[in-house]
Amino acid sequence: MRFGERIRSLRIEHGLTQDKLGKKLNLSKSNISKYESDKVEPSLEIVKGLAILFGVSIDYLLGVSDDKNGLTGINNNIKSEKIDISGLSSENIQNIKEYIGLIKSKYSNIKPSDKKTTE
Repeated sequence: MRFGERIRSLRIEHGLTQDKLGKKLNLSKSNISKYESDKVEPSLEIVKGLAILFGVSIDYLLGVSDDKNGLTGINNNIKSEKIDISGLSSENIQNIKEYIGLIKSKYSNIKPSDKKTTE
């Protein structure tokens, strides 16, 4: 399923019009229409906002996974993993940290002792 189709499907599933979804994201109905028809790609901030609003993973929105929660294939026993961030801008690194925080807060079954950040 394309990105636009996912947005449209989730919007309808949540009982929202394009106008109401746009207002929740401080966007116009026209912007939502363009995203749904795949005429325009939204920014990372908009994708993140959509994921939070609809309670789905970014992977699901982008069509990388059909699992709305993004847990398919993840070993839940892993407490931390080192990630190579060399070559990424500070803005990219900050976005990654924010995404990790989003995931941690969404799945609050993580024990406080497991909440270690990878720098």
